[in-house]
Amino acid sequence: FVFMRINNDNLRKVREAREMHRAGLLLQMKLADLEAEGFPDEGTRNGDFGNEGFPDYSWEITVSAAGIGAITFKDLREAHVSILWGGEHQQGTSATAFLLNRKFL
Repeated sequence: FVFMRINNDNLRKVREAREMHRAGLLLQMKLADLEAEGFPDEGTRNGDFGNEGFPDYSWEITVSAAGIGAITFKDLREAHVSILWGGEHQQGTSATAFLLNRKFL
């Protein structure tokens, strides 16, 4: 009985590690898409990765003008990207990127 429990715990940890790894790769993919898009409009959008073969994973991107305190910069955007999975016991990972208007590059 003890051996089975240890084995089940190990299998659960392997599954969780695989899910986190996959979420990290999907997060990188969304960040790359966002950067390739150029200078994004402010707002929130979301979707899932069903077309990529991962329908249990969803994403949300919130883009706002970047700034310091009350000062915002019209040519700099802050994008917060979240990846969620896990259904009932939802888990997630996220990252924030800063995107400069390409007219400065």
